[in-house]
Amino acid sequence: MKENKSPIINLIAKKTNKPLYKDLSQQILGILCENRKTIGVFKNMLVADIRDQIVRTNEFNLGKTRDEQDLKIRIELYKLKNKGYVNFEYYKKDKYSVKANIKGLEFCKILMINQLIDEGLSKEQIKHIEIVEDEELWVGTTY
Repeated sequence: MKENKSPIINLIAKKTNKPLYKDLSQQILGILCENRKTIGVFKNMLVADIRDQIVRTNEFNLGKTRDEQDLKIRIELYKLKNKGYVNFEYYKKDKYSVKANIKGLEFCKILMINQLIDEGLSKEQIKHIEIVEDEELWVGTTY
């Protein structure tokens, strides 16, 4: 078996077998699914732009250097890709942008609902939750 040229690629490959870091995955998918206008239309983003948005939140300890942060984001993106929640769109040999898909949107919703449940909701909070179905999501769906 041929060894990958880059030690970084080897490290990413080893880490993608680990379980998802659900809070980070939720944040990534939330960014990629934000402001989705129509069915199947998701924005493409560079890893650097995703990293910058996540670092600005100060919710995750991704490391102090851009390289450490970039590595942790890429590992999680590869995990999401392997599960079919995001797609990589290559524009050069080793350069790609990331794009969520319908499966990723649904998984993001599940993660958000689970987070609400884990945090515990009072009866008063539950009264104010409105579940909005994306009707476009169901157009053409067969069961």
